[in-house]
Amino acid sequence: MSWEWYFFMIPIFIFIVSLLFLTYEVLKTPDKEEKTT
Repeated sequence: MSWEWYFFMIPIFIFIVSLLFLTYEVLKTPDKEEKTT
């Protein structure tokens, strides 16, 4: 593996982790503060 592979995979990994984190945050707070935004 070369550094180019990591350079390609790291943004994808960050995107997936961010997506999972946002999904977790939404599911964690069902409708407690849905009228905030």
